[in-house]
Amino acid sequence: MVKKSVSKANKFSSDPKVIAKLEKEDKKNADLCSGCEECCRYVNIGIAPPKTQEDYDYIVWYLLHENVYVWVGKKNTWYVKFITKCKPLKKGKCISYQTRPMVCREYTQKKCEKDNLIKDEVMSFHSVKEFVDYLKANKKRFYGFYE
Repeated sequence: MVKKSVSKANKFSSDPKVIAKLEKEDKKNADLCSGCEECCRYVNIGIAPPKTQEDYDYIVWYLLHENVYVWVGKKNTWYVKFITKCKPLKKGKCISYQTRPMVCREYTQKKCEKDNLIKDEVMSFHSVKEFVDYLKANKKRFYGFYE
């Protein structure tokens, strides 16, 4: 018999075995996360790698906003990162822990940037100037628009 793991297909299951496994993982994460709130202080949104002038223009627009930056991960994965605290975070603890969204429940220490020495971030842009300098050096046909 093949042992099933908790998958995206059954994460909302009412099966007592699935619930018990999730609760066990939950307890382990709660213990390991105690005092850390790093993952509760930002939101990453994946974006398509830019290819057109419009794509690059959107990135410039993102970078014009406070507490926002754009980063590129391995395999040319692009993200917009919003530095913003989760509303239920109070005194280092999630006051909605038992009813938090599945995206929070699935975030484990294996994904944690505090303990994970291997960083996904290959390059980042914290200002329009940094991004325009990147365009100038790497994407000359798009750079002229921002001169």
